[in-house]
Amino acid sequence: MPISYRKLFSLLEEKGWTTYRIRKEKLIGQGTLTALKNGTGGLDSKTIARICKVLNCQPGDIMEFIPDWVENRILELTETREEKLGEYFNDKWSEDDSAEEKLGLYYSEEYIPEEIERLETNEEIDSDYAKILCNVCFKFPASVENPDKVKEEYPNCYRDILNFFEGYLEEFNKELEKEKQEYIEYEVKKALEEEKAEIEKQAFEEYFSDSEEE
Repeated sequence: MPISYRKLFSLLEEKGWTTYRIRKEKLIGQGTLTALKNGTGGLDSKTIARICKVLNCQPGDIMEFIPDWVENRILELTETREEKLGEYFNDKWSEDDSAEEKLGLYYSEEYIPEEIERLETNEEIDSDYAKILCNVCFKFPASVENPDKVKEEYPNCYRDILNFFEGYLEEFNKELEKEKQEYIEYEVKKALEEEKAEIEKQAFEEYFSDSEEE
């Protein structure tokens, strides 16, 4: 990202150019605009000339060269912020058990009961054992997370119960962990997009501050 267009977005905001207006008046194409915001694209000479004419400015008012030091510093700041955001959203996920409850309800009310019913219908298990499995399933996964408690409540068949639910519990935990990681990745990415301009600003301020001291 040797060229930064942060000046362009500041100027557009200053002059009242919203994303809608930019698209409507075709100042910058949507694809190009998105690429500029993501730091993955640039502007051709015709577009630069059009923007300067419309905004009554010079090329230097909308773009600037980023020294290697600044680019590397932006990466450092972004990585540091990404790590902190990851920790923050990990804690936030842990404080909210709604996703676990929702997934648990699916397993306890639909997924596992259907399998118990199938086994009972095919006479692979008897009705009494099926009732026990249904009772345990009602509070899944909490009901099978503590083997000692299962043993205490169902001493005659606790091994069979634990074996039956072992695969479901493993699958449940994997699916919950996947949801957690997807949530964290999404929220971190969104937050970094919102903080991108501030991170770049900090890197430039540090660069010019060091240059002045030298």
